[in-house]
Amino acid sequence: LFCSTSASHMISASNCFAVLWVAVSLPGRLSAVTPQRLAQHSLSFPESLALNDWFVSGPAMSTESELVLNPGKLDDVSMAWSRFPIPSNDFEVKVDIAASVDEEDSMGGFLEYDGLAIWYVHENSDEASRIDSRNHKRAKKKKPGKGFDLFGFKGLYDGLGIFLFFDAGSPMITAVEGNGNKRVLREDVLGSPGGIGLYNAFHGDKAKGEITIKIRIDPYGVRIEVPGFGDMKVPVGLDGGGHLGFTALSARWDWEGEATARRVSLKRLEVLNHEAEQEETHTADVGLKDEELDEDDDYHEKEKEDAEENAEEAEGSKDEGTQEIVEEDQYTDMELEAEMEADELLRGSKTAGAKPSNGGAPALAPAQLRADVAALRTSIGQLTEEVKELRTGVEAHEAVTDNIDGKSEL
Repeated sequence: LFCSTSASHMISASNCFAVLWVAVSLPGRLSAVTPQRLAQHSLSFPESLALNDWFVSGPAMSTESELVLNPGKLDDVSMAWSRFPIPSNDFEVKVDIAASVDEEDSMGGFLEYDGLAIWYVHENSDEASRIDSRNHKRAKKKKPGKGFDLFGFKGLYDGLGIFLFFDAGSPMITAVEGNGNKRVLREDVLGSPGGIGLYNAFHGDKAKGEITIKIRIDPYGVRIEVPGFGDMKVPVGLDGGGHLGFTALSARWDWEGEATARRVSLKRLEVLNHEAEQEETHTADVGLKDEELDEDDDYHEKEKEDAEENAEEAEGSKDEGTQEIVEEDQYTDMELEAEMEADELLRGSKTAGAKPSNGGAPALAPAQLRADVAALRTSIGQLTEEVKELRTGVEAHEAVTDNIDGKSEL
């Protein structure tokens, strides 16, 4: 029984959630499921001091007791991205976060982003590294209107973003799903319905400045819980094979204004796979004759040999498609950069009224700005068509090489 859920891609809290589980034991298979710790994705200190399985950048650094995501530095993005995909769509993430948040400092309005984000997305560490390079360039040049994208990552993400922000003296967690096609904006994150309020976790006499965030993902949806403060549910099914990542920053509007950065650290990360690992036993083979079992072994041996031959043939044609793929990647990067330029111009128009000013009504964006956005959108459409043509060419090339015995005649 599920109650009070929203069809929106945003988050809505539900007041009742009951599931009836039925355990069925099949002959010859294991019925009990014990969660398995995914060591490559989990972090504990000092054991994980080297962070060999993670891409880490910016001011982030590991110590004997924690991974410091933001040491209290303004206008600099920290990233920590798992190099390995999670091989399941039924798993659990537990993360312990500590933050030093001064209530008076967090009331200021000069910070565009102030907090951290937890990502489960299908963008890998190579994409995170590319975005990290862009972040460094923007932090160095500090051009007005050329700030960071969504919490130091990007608005066009494929998966789930969970956001902890300290804005306006009211710490809170929200979550927003991204489909990779529609850009998620800062306003979507801060204005998302539902969420978990964390004022008492970071402010007041009883505040400890530390929380545990539990994220449970299965084929039926996502449940996010902060023990002692509340929980929320995301009615969306997520595919397995995504990457776990973190970004943290305290970034000012247009690089200006007085502001104080927060110190944020990750104390511990535990990732557990709940997917059943069904194992065959010999129970189901009792009625088989010895000769039938021998034939089955011969079949699998032949299948293995065929797979090895196919792998060798595929390797021979791999290099020939490299140039086409490189060209396609170049056009994809151009398309992405054009989209970002358009979004930044449009964002400047939308958020002009939200930025701190010395008084008076905020000025509307000039007509030339809107014209520039329209031109960039047109360029994006043209680039998209060229990318589609390149992809069609690559697919045709692969089809030809697959049908010729190890030879390519383009």
